[in-house]
Amino acid sequence: MKLTILGSGTCVPSLKRSAPAYFLEADGRQILIDCGSGTVLQLEKLGRSYKDIDAVFITHPHPDHVAGVVPFVQALLATPMFARGKDLLFVGPNGFRDYYKSCVASIMGAPKTFSINIIDIEDRLDYPPLSVIAAQTVHSE
Repeated sequence: MKLTILGSGTCVPSLKRSAPAYFLEADGRQILIDCGSGTVLQLEKLGRSYKDIDAVFITHPHPDHVAGVVPFVQALLATPMFARGKDLLFVGPNGFRDYYKSCVASIMGAPKTFSINIIDIEDRLDYPPLSVIAAQTVHSE
């Protein structure tokens, strides 16, 4: 298992830190944890492709953690000479499905060559080799 920090910043733009996004490689799966602004570009800088992401886990719905979702999906749908064949999974906190429908699907529409599956996690989710446990915490006031 390998975790690469693509960005650890905040909603405040910075030349030194990108918005929150983490790239996890585990048992052949390529997973994003959060998808802040600029995530697609950060993946490309790393030498990885947004085209190969299997799942995106969103920790919470603050804009600095989800602002890259629309550009990510747009890139998957609009890249010339690319037709994704494997489904994509989004996992987020309760309400993420509604966010996706209103802020992403309403703009981008549905993919023609793959499905986007969305899970609102409430307690626990097994996504081998990972087991994800959701817990509420104080993040910011």
